[in-house]
Amino acid sequence: MMYDIWDDGRVTKASELTPEQESLPAPYKIISYVHLVDQLLRENGLPVVPRKTSAVPLTSFYFYAKTKELAEMADSLLRDLGLTADIHKAETEDEWALVLSGIVDGEKLDDYLNRMDQVAEEHGLLFDGFEAPVSS
Repeated sequence: MMYDIWDDGRVTKASELTPEQESLPAPYKIISYVHLVDQLLRENGLPVVPRKTSAVPLTSFYFYAKTKELAEMADSLLRDLGLTADIHKAETEDEWALVLSGIVDGEKLDDYLNRMDQVAEEHGLLFDGFEAPVSS
């Protein structure tokens, strides 16, 4: 993820934030443009559209919750993973689907899965696995 950092009228790009930048309170918290747009869409009740490009394959993680509120809570608990959420009514059951999608470093996949298992177990969600890009 790339961040645009505004400092004294200049804009620089960085792939990581310093501890000082991470600790800034809102509205000074530094986030990427993509996350800013996602946040504004969510706050206004609009759906977040997963971004797909041919150059960067996305990994998608699937959850099912009994209520929309549980799906939203799981999204908020996992938001720091930097994934884009899509919450919608499940087609086959009286449930809500939460699909988290984004670019995941293969070396961090086990950490993501452990964290997602923990959130799902603690809040009564079904974590139904993931789809990951396959290199040929």
